[in-house]
Amino acid sequence: MSNVVFDKTEINLGDVHYKSVINIELNCIEGEDRVHYVNGGCWCTKPSFDGKKLKIEFNIEAAVGNLQKGEYKSVPKYVDVYLDKDVQHYMPDPHTMKMINNPDKIVIKIPINYRAHGDLG
Repeated sequence: MSNVVFDKTEINLGDVHYKSVINIELNCIEGEDRVHYVNGGCWCTKPSFDGKKLKIEFNIEAAVGNLQKGEYKSVPKYVDVYLDKDVQHYMPDPHTMKMINNPDKIVIKIPINYRAHGDLG
């Protein structure tokens, strides 16, 4: 079973205006056939996987809210890449029968590093 490798292990945006919507692309350089699906965790981060490309639309304002002049803020964000279609994401807990995360489902977490700011000056 091959590893899944992207050309970046993290996304570094630096300082960005809070009204920005940023489009990001990462290339899968190995193991693209293992990718099951991708998830951004909330509506501010919209990832998709197409062939060998992980495409992400990141809406800064949706992530941090409205910022005042000179204000800075960062909220941790990740893109989760789930592997192996044949491994269920959820499974029933043997004691409660409630659905829980399957520890055998592999996920690669790619952090988005940024610092949002309001208007400068």
